[in-house]
Amino acid sequence: MQAIGYVENRSETAHRQGKYPYASAFFRFMGRPVIGLDEIRMVDSSFDPKSRTRPNKERYLAAIDVMISTRGASCIHPLSSSVGHRLFPEIQNMEHQRAEKRAILKAHRRGNVAAKAEELKQRHYQSQQGQAEIELAFCTPSTIRTWYDTWARRDLHIHDLGELVCGWISRFPSLNHFDRYFLRYEPLWVVILEVNLHADEQTEFEAYLDRLMLPNRLPDLDKKRR
Repeated sequence: MQAIGYVENRSETAHRQGKYPYASAFFRFMGRPVIGLDEIRMVDSSFDPKSRTRPNKERYLAAIDVMISTRGASCIHPLSSSVGHRLFPEIQNMEHQRAEKRAILKAHRRGNVAAKAEELKQRHYQSQQGQAEIELAFCTPSTIRTWYDTWARRDLHIHDLGELVCGWISRFPSLNHFDRYFLRYEPLWVVILEVNLHADEQTEFEAYLDRLMLPNRLPDLDKKRR
């Protein structure tokens, strides 16, 4: 806007500035060297010169001066922000861009928080799953029911528990007769029930052989995983 450049050039050359230099220069470049109520209404269409409750002319000139000097970024009373947007449309575009950036950053932060929460949830789940696998490794067919009753009440998916049980069953020669399709497609509680029934019918020697399949210490379990 010419009025802004004019005032800033005069300021750089140490020219004396009158009161409300930006507002005065603006109206001068509009061909209105004398500022009256009609000139104020040119800027603010909501201005009613007949209203007894309206702010006085000086307050309007002060607000117009601030608005022009800030290129529409600051619209103080009695001017509304719509006046600045109309005279400086690029300000509104900048505000929209800033609002969009803030919205994007806010959404990004929310996404980061959600991703962090999901990561912690997955870590907790994997930790629980690992603990279930360790405890299962020390179970025999006669003690598997206790393990099942404990972990079936936890937050682990029943499918994941079933996968652990399938791997566990394959360690015991006495359970080799279990059909793999039975293990995969029957409900886990049915599989556990069948293992229990088998354990109840075992001889002492068969139970002894099952106990030999248990790891003696945790490093043995690591070797079995490999």
